[in-house]
Amino acid sequence: MEQDRVLVVYDGECGFCRANVALLRSLPGADRLEFLASQSGEAQRRHPRADWSRLGEAIHAVRRDGAVFAGPMAIAAVLDELGPAARAAARLLRWEPAKPLAEGAYRVVAENRHRLPGAKKD
Repeated sequence: MEQDRVLVVYDGECGFCRANVALLRSLPGADRLEFLASQSGEAQRRHPRADWSRLGEAIHAVRRDGAVFAGPMAIAAVLDELGPAARAAARLLRWEPAKPLAEGAYRVVAENRHRLPGAKKD
């Protein structure tokens, strides 16, 4: 059975992450996304067979067909839902020559997310 929306699983204890979720919620197409903090355990209950090994270090997205993505590929899955310009950015993230750069940039941001703007807890 397919789910209605793309599930976005993020670090709910990270202010930078919460700020970006708030931004995503304000965009056209956000109604096609569902957001869950990784700490809730709900995503793991809904998709027990998924590989959640990177959950502590990367955003995850579960597409309607059940495919699970982490890091920049999760961002691409989210962007696919947000209109033509966002889909173009998603294609760029998936472009084979750009993948190492996307992974490296994502890793730098993820490792420093607690120092970035919006990182302070409310």
